[in-house]
Amino acid sequence: MDNAINIVNGRSRLQRTTDYDKVTIELNELKIHDDDKIFVHVARCAKAKNQKLLVDTFNRFLNEGYHGVLILIGTAYDSEENIHILNNAQKGIYWLGAKNNVGDYLLQADFFVLSSLFEGLPISLLEAISCGVIPICTPAGGIPDVINSESNGYVSKSFDADDFYYTLKRAFDDEKYFNRIHLEEYFENNFSMRHCAEGYFNAFSHNDTK
Repeated sequence: MDNAINIVNGRSRLQRTTDYDKVTIELNELKIHDDDKIFVHVARCAKAKNQKLLVDTFNRFLNEGYHGVLILIGTAYDSEENIHILNNAQKGIYWLGAKNNVGDYLLQADFFVLSSLFEGLPISLLEAISCGVIPICTPAGGIPDVINSESNGYVSKSFDADDFYYTLKRAFDDEKYFNRIHLEEYFENNFSMRHCAEGYFNAFSHNDTK
C-alpha cells in the first residue's frame, strides 16, 4: 500500500513544580564532590529495564575516579527479587523511590541513563530530551530511532557491559561539547505535542476524498 502515514506520538515538555528548589537542595546534599554530574534513571526496577547492568556500570565508573551521582527513581527496588541490586550499589548511587515530580529532577540532571534489554519507544527518554538532558542508552527497541546520532545522545553498540560502560564514559568526557539547545529543538521538531498534532491535522487536511 502506498497510503501509509507515520505520526510519532507526542509528549508535553516537562515543567518545574513548586518542589523544584527542594530538589535542588536534595541533589546538592547527595553529591560527594562539588563538581559531581547528575545521572538520572527513571523506571520501575524489572529484568527488562536491566538495572543490574546500570548499577554495575556506575560502580565501575565511580571506582575509576569519575565524579558523578546516579539517581534511581521508580518502584520495586526494595523487592525480594531486586534488593541485591541496591545492596551492591556503592556510595554515589541513590534510590529515591517513586516521584510525582520527575521533571524537577530531570531539569537539574546532566545525563539520563537507560539500560533496558527491551523497549518500545520509552516515554521517559522523550521527556528527558525535552529537558535537554543528555541520554545514554542501550540499543533496545525504538531507542536507536530516537537517538540516531551523537548530537541527540549516546547509544551503546550492544548490551555488553564494556560497551555500555565505554558509552557512558564517552558521554561524560564529551559533556562540555554537547549542545543541549539542539537537543531541546530536536524534541520540539520531532516529539512534541505540537508536532504530533500538526501531523494529524495535515493527514486529514490532505486526505483525497475524490
